[in-house]
Amino acid sequence: MDSKRYIQVILPLKLGWEPFYVLPDAEADPRVGDRALVPFAGKSYLAVVSAVDSVPPSEIKGIREIYGLQPQKDRILPSEIAFWRVIADYYLCTLGEIYKAAYPSVKDESVRVRKKQEAPAAMLASVPGITGIAGKASADVDAALKMGRPLLLNVPHSTDVLLQQCLKHAYGNVLWLVGETKMTKALENHAREVLGSRLLVWGSKITPARKREVARTVRSGQPYVILGTRSALFLPHHHLSLVVVQEEHELSYKQTSPAPRYNGRDAAILLASVLGEDGQRRPDVILESSSPSFESLLNVSSGKYESVVYPREYALQTDIVDTRAELRKNGMVGELSRRLVSAFAAAGKAAVFKPRRAAFPKMEDLLPQIDAAFGPGKVFVTDDLIENPIPEGTDCLAVLGVDAMLGRNDFRADERLLQSISQAMGQCGGALRTLVIQTKDASHPVFSGVNALLKERADFGYPPYTRLVDICIHDTFPDRAARMSQALLKAVNALGISPVMPLGQGGLRVVLQRDRNLNVRKKTLLSLVEDFEKQNKYAGHIYFDVDPQ
Repeated sequence: MDSKRYIQVILPLKLGWEPFYVLPDAEADPRVGDRALVPFAGKSYLAVVSAVDSVPPSEIKGIREIYGLQPQKDRILPSEIAFWRVIADYYLCTLGEIYKAAYPSVKDESVRVRKKQEAPAAMLASVPGITGIAGKASADVDAALKMGRPLLLNVPHSTDVLLQQCLKHAYGNVLWLVGETKMTKALENHAREVLGSRLLVWGSKITPARKREVARTVRSGQPYVILGTRSALFLPHHHLSLVVVQEEHELSYKQTSPAPRYNGRDAAILLASVLGEDGQRRPDVILESSSPSFESLLNVSSGKYESVVYPREYALQTDIVDTRAELRKNGMVGELSRRLVSAFAAAGKAAVFKPRRAAFPKMEDLLPQIDAAFGPGKVFVTDDLIENPIPEGTDCLAVLGVDAMLGRNDFRADERLLQSISQAMGQCGGALRTLVIQTKDASHPVFSGVNALLKERADFGYPPYTRLVDICIHDTFPDRAARMSQALLKAVNALGISPVMPLGQGGLRVVLQRDRNLNVRKKTLLSLVEDFEKQNKYAGHIYFDVDPQ
């Protein structure tokens, strides 16, 4: 009888299995989550113990001993590993890729965990001036959260409502996600006035020393509110009572490279579910946006999410200017229509928004034309609503460059444009009276609103009514990539599970029905690709991008 004790570990590598190792010391008493230094393929790695006293299959030979347990390294919480498994399963990646992303060396710091925590006195005050609409919204949020489902929030003064919820959830910890680091900077000062020293900031611009300090505080059991970008999901969270995803529609929530290629919004909901299954109280989830994603809108309409939505009230006149028609009747002065010039002349406070993703017209060409028409500095101009927001009180808003955003090869382009326009209008506030949009395609469905675009998505079988999985090929030899793409296309088509189309850069896009068999189909694709790699000796060139943006 084998008297050896075996463990399994997670290595920070792209491995589809959890290797077995022998414990050299019979007295060793490892726990799941402990760190161990192990040999693998001629190198040493700091691994995470994922199973203790495992029984290796009889066909596995030559199982090596670990070099030793590493008690000075932080133990990974069981809830963290459970979260990794859910992410790996959904996004078709490996635990090792997630471990590597979640635990770079800057987060390795040993501290003692205290389970008991109390909310500091600074968290017991209310948000200054939260009355009127914001006060009503806060009460409506309280009622909606009692239903136990994620909540979509779209109300004026939403930041104050979210701060109030942080105070009401002071019995636990809070994770508050923002899409970009520059959004963190804009929000931090206001939040710190309310949350005090409990507020911790996390993001790519934070120094390694500061990251170690934040991770130490989270692990120590001290109460916290983390304000951070998507990677803050992988901190060692415990006793979370609230998860907030602000501007949930932002593209920056999607990790594109390297793996795990996850969406921070969707991963936040998965994290809340995992924590709820770990014996903890499931944290409330609030998804905030002034222009919600189509995915969230569909989840509200299907009853999967609750919502607190207050339509913006504008005494608004919208003028969709067909620039082709205006050119024919001499109605354009450079990039500006005469109708826009006339609207600005009658405005008290005017602004131009040209989304940064719109390459044309170029800003260096646009600014001189605006200054020439209205005088230097008379009209506010921006292409970045986060770093350079439109002043509240603007009563006339022009949106230029929309045609450059309506790419026919990107079915999400119309959604992004609609979100950008909605965000710009929201920054103007209730003073907005005139909206002028210049376009060469005045009949485009985007100008008919969200319902028209959702119907178009449903008719053509696009997300959110379906799910996309990209099977991507990365190869330095284009000819080989093309051959492998063709062979893979044939193999996937043979499954007959869904429509498949080639990707321009190499690989395939698979359209999956959004139903109870979705996960089964995804796992079938994963198995097929793994077999394809082995048969063609093509490992390391193929990866998945689930829910590409």
